[in-house]
Amino acid sequence: MQKPTLAAFFFTAAAVLLVVIIIIPVVVVKKDKDAGSSSALRGPIGTETPSLASPSGSESYLAVLDFLRATLPEYLQEELEQGDVDSPQLQAAQWLADHDNLTEVLSLDLSDSHQQILQRYSLATFYFALGGDEWDFCGGKVHCNGIRAPWLSAVDECNWAFIRCNDQGLITQINWHAEVWNGEHLIPGFKNNMVGTVPQEVSLLTSLEVFVLTENSVGVDLDRVFQNTTSMVRLWASGNVLDGTFPVQLLQNNPNLREVNLAGNWDLHGPVLGVAGHPSLQELILDDTSVDGTLQDMIMVDNTTSIYQANLRVLRLNNTQVSGTIPSAISQLTKLSVLDLGSTNLDGPLPKELFYLTDLSLLVVGNVGLSGTIPDAVANLTHLSELDLSFNAFEGTVPEEIEALNFTLMDLFLNNNEFTGSVPVAFNFLTALETLTIQNNDLTGSISAAVCAERGLRYQQLATLVVPCQVECKCCDKCE
Repeated sequence: MQKPTLAAFFFTAAAVLLVVIIIIPVVVVKKDKDAGSSSALRGPIGTETPSLASPSGSESYLAVLDFLRATLPEYLQEELEQGDVDSPQLQAAQWLADHDNLTEVLSLDLSDSHQQILQRYSLATFYFALGGDEWDFCGGKVHCNGIRAPWLSAVDECNWAFIRCNDQGLITQINWHAEVWNGEHLIPGFKNNMVGTVPQEVSLLTSLEVFVLTENSVGVDLDRVFQNTTSMVRLWASGNVLDGTFPVQLLQNNPNLREVNLAGNWDLHGPVLGVAGHPSLQELILDDTSVDGTLQDMIMVDNTTSIYQANLRVLRLNNTQVSGTIPSAISQLTKLSVLDLGSTNLDGPLPKELFYLTDLSLLVVGNVGLSGTIPDAVANLTHLSELDLSFNAFEGTVPEEIEALNFTLMDLFLNNNEFTGSVPVAFNFLTALETLTIQNNDLTGSISAAVCAERGLRYQQLATLVVPCQVECKCCDKCE
């Protein structure tokens, strides 16, 4: 047999080396790609927030998806089936599967763990839907540094910041007005740079009693998000970007609801229904919204049968589109202490029945379009601390009976009306006054020495005093 030549040996070695040079980079690239598909950004303590590039496709991820498909109600399946990897739902599923260390020890086959997995899925969807990585605190980038854990921590979700649970481990509160100790001081939860729309997955939290999320840029479809709650007692979502109509269904489904504060959501509109006859409602605050309709529709049924409101204490509708007159049925709100109807589209007189509400501490109907006179029955409101009748078309004299408010009335706004006659002597006895504005009326006379004495170094109570220019006053701030 002929021995291989030296040239043939070198030719063979070169061929082998060429194959090695080609194959090794391919293998390295393939390995790097595989590693990259399962890599993730580090998140809060004890957990990882998933990469937004794509789901890992891991066995655990597919198992979580199967679990969610089998467990979630049909109305929550759509986002899962669409397969948008950037959706809050799929981000939450990937977090559960690949990054939530607590879920790893929970068996998807054990019924007693289903509720906790669904709670964590619901809160994780909330986190991703509202940009949790960009929250100012207790999110993905800033820890709470206190006794409560940041969101997406690998601890029981009942220990996450602003979350509270009952003895059965069911979430009862998402309360971003609660306070968290950050090692130096208490942090309030509002204004946390939350942006987005509260996902419908919150409806999985059927034991929810308190939902407080204010002063952010958050939208909520209230009737859909809380369609399964029946135990709500407090709903605060003021200062956000809510739209749609007033959540009538939510009121009807939650007979224990005591507080509703949706102020500062200008795109919230429609009539305020569902209030009449509600057995528990104590506070309804809708300032600076576009809700409309009439007070009569709000507190009466079919315009003929009035419903006794046993508990309503606070009704704020300032700067809304509410119209019509103040109905005589207002007298049935017997426990009302705060009534703010300022800057609405109301008209007509002040009904005498309004002055049957002897628990009133604040009555604001300024800048409305009301007319008529101030009834002598104003003397019944002996708990009143603020009375604002400014910028209307009230006429006649200011009744001397207002003296009955001498120990409580602090702020009295009567300016920009059509009042006539002399400045009432009763002003001398309103010793708690801090603000008195009566300018732009046809009043005459003078501000007495007794009133001016309240502005002296001894008392310093009457901080603001403005009168018509035809009224003599030696101690006023200005005249108009």
